[in-house]
Amino acid sequence: MEELWRLRKKIEELDLEIAKLLDERMSLVEKLARLKKENGFPLRDYQREEELLKKVLSFPLSHLTQSEVLTFWKFLFSLSLLKQKKYLGLEEIKICATIFEKDPEEAKKLIEEIKEKVHFVELRLDALKELPQNLPEGVQYIFTCRRKEEGGLFEGEEEKRISLLKEALKRFNGKYVDIEWKTPEILKQRLLNQKGLKVILSYHDFSGTPSLEFLLELFEEMRKDRAAIYKIVTMASSLEDSFRVLLFLREVTKRGFKVVAHAMGQKGRLSRLLSPFMGGAFVYVSSRPGKEAASGQMSLEEFKQGLILLRRYFE
Repeated sequence: MEELWRLRKKIEELDLEIAKLLDERMSLVEKLARLKKENGFPLRDYQREEELLKKVLSFPLSHLTQSEVLTFWKFLFSLSLLKQKKYLGLEEIKICATIFEKDPEEAKKLIEEIKEKVHFVELRLDALKELPQNLPEGVQYIFTCRRKEEGGLFEGEEEKRISLLKEALKRFNGKYVDIEWKTPEILKQRLLNQKGLKVILSYHDFSGTPSLEFLLELFEEMRKDRAAIYKIVTMASSLEDSFRVLLFLREVTKRGFKVVAHAMGQKGRLSRLLSPFMGGAFVYVSSRPGKEAASGQMSLEEFKQGLILLRRYFE
């Protein structure tokens, strides 16, 4: 019995020492986050993370297996990332990566690369030559089949387009779908009325950015269809266009609606960056530079870098 209490006492002392070391580690993590914020560095350095994990796994231990070490390391590293995200103010912004690929296997590779870094993946069915048989797990998918009139590649009959969306939703047990507001009413209602499905009702204007009054009136018409999220995207020819879209976004989100709104084009990039601060439901990014699905779309790393710089200058 005496030996039992002695061992328990020793374990308790070690636990307290571990807690002290973890607290010191988190103090350093906060300092690291502060330096990243001040200098505009990205949240993660994937090469360094890989090298550090190799060192940890190669460290000689007598009583812990590699699997046990890996489990503990993943937990500790996730905690460190969470701490940095909170400090940098990244945790409240939801990000959707658009996958715009012809080859299904290449699309799956890109999803695997990015799925742990974003909240949603938008899979553009209009770009794919065929539906994949399976998709990587661990992320929420938004299925989109954009017709050519609204910036997509699909040129077939509307019935076929909606059927393709429904097939993808069924095959992959999808919860989110993006359909254009201008979709024929009967076909649109098939998705809007599907139980358990969250519909993103979208509108795209490639000719320019209308007046604030027009955007507000458009939204009132769109919300007659009860969707989970409304998406209004315009084309910017000036910074004024970007700010007009942001004013619209702020106005409708103040009323409690979930809305995505930004302007396309190079002059619209600022609206993409600022939309989360105006209440935007989430932000669309590309998986990598050069993989943009729309004019002015930023890659994930570009967006995060811009976000950190914004916080540096506006806080």
